[in-house]
Amino acid sequence: MLATLLWGFSRTLWMAILARALQGAANGDVGIIRTTVAEMVPFRELQPRAFSVRLPSSIMPLIWTFGAIAGPALGGALANPLNVQPGEKIEHPNFLQRYPYALPNLICAGFFTFGITVGVLFLEETLETLKNKRDYGLRLGDKLKSLARSHVVKAEQVLGLRRASQRQPEDEPFLDDVQRSKDLPEQQPKLPKQAAPSIKEILTKQSIYNILSYALLALHNMAYDQLLPVYMSYPSLQSDSPYITKPSTDSPFLRFAGGFGLTHTQIGAISAVYGVVSVVVQIFFYPMIARRLGVLYCLKCVNCFFPFVYFLMPFTALLPNQRWQIGVCFVIMELKAICAIFAFPCSSIMITNSASSLRVLGTLNGAVTTTSAIGRAIGPAVIGGVFTLGVKRGYIVAAWWVMATFAVLGAIPVFWLVEGKGFASEEHEADGEVVDDEDDRLREEGLEGGAEAAGQLPILIPNKQQNEEEPVADANDDHTSLLTKSGK
Repeated sequence: MLATLLWGFSRTLWMAILARALQGAANGDVGIIRTTVAEMVPFRELQPRAFSVRLPSSIMPLIWTFGAIAGPALGGALANPLNVQPGEKIEHPNFLQRYPYALPNLICAGFFTFGITVGVLFLEETLETLKNKRDYGLRLGDKLKSLARSHVVKAEQVLGLRRASQRQPEDEPFLDDVQRSKDLPEQQPKLPKQAAPSIKEILTKQSIYNILSYALLALHNMAYDQLLPVYMSYPSLQSDSPYITKPSTDSPFLRFAGGFGLTHTQIGAISAVYGVVSVVVQIFFYPMIARRLGVLYCLKCVNCFFPFVYFLMPFTALLPNQRWQIGVCFVIMELKAICAIFAFPCSSIMITNSASSLRVLGTLNGAVTTTSAIGRAIGPAVIGGVFTLGVKRGYIVAAWWVMATFAVLGAIPVFWLVEGKGFASEEHEADGEVVDDEDDRLREEGLEGGAEAAGQLPILIPNKQQNEEEPVADANDDHTSLLTKSGK
């Protein structure tokens, strides 16, 4: 958040570089969030939906896509609202003239504040060794939720929607208090601190392939995200700008340098529409296709498409008018978006399933975040330099084709990957064996005898419900629930 504010108030190049460096240094939350999601959803059959959208909770790529809608639209609409030109001298400038890019960054800082508040008050710890630690933020969040529920009940009573004596179980606040009481040290024994995983446990052959694949994926995707708005704002071939290079007669499809000549507002609007289509694909198509075709197969397919997308993009500048340029470019953008929507969640799932246990998952995701950060730093730097050199020589295709080369290199390790079972499979199978043995014993001894032998007490159901409920024993659950009638 502080780096975002510093970026918005930057007035020199070095101040802007410092802000970006601070943002990069604080970008380790990606690995933490990925580990948290994996610990919440350890089973493979649920992972395609968890790493795309897991209703009612939205997960990383979906939220990222929503950000892809709001971010460019917000930046394009609010950046430099008074149209201050570089180097323009203004006497007695006001706030927005002195800091023309502060407004969108101030709003982003507000989003940061909201996210931090929600995380502190409502996000529960998923690391097994720290689950029993007292969390004052969660306790405060529980009190706020209980207070909000009580106000809702009172409002319903005032409006006549609920009788004063009527109170539904879901309105009772004691459930959260019971849950939080598990945080007390005297009620829960402290788990022994686990030893740090060794390098061999973390960097298996499959883990290395996954890390390399993800780093190259991040490299060319970040380079694309940085290059695309520069390309779209570059002067059009139909203009009289001295910075363009008209197509030559001897090689018209190779030696030329021009873009679309769009403003930042137009680019923001295009990016917002692009994000809306991406959300639809993210919600409705990715989970279904990934479950049907398999995560690894989808990852291989989309990695083969990336080079073609990058190869074709610069030729959109040769189209006769801006309408055709934007239309064809938008189609290519959506093809690239579909590839990215499949690539990042599938790669995250492959990384998660390559971990041998939960103990190494956090460290593995940290290694992935580090290497992908290196790729995100190298990609824009290399492609930006190639773009500058290329347009000077009249070859705007150079940057896009170098990016396509990176995409080809990124596709190679994907074909060495093997889809792992994940760390949850063995634990689930082991638990299942114990549960099955216990269930067999309960069946032999009878429901009530089995409940007593297992140290469980029957749950007495009120007489009103006796005619509606039947005894239930779920042999597939870890904890067998026994419902008995008081008359039996």
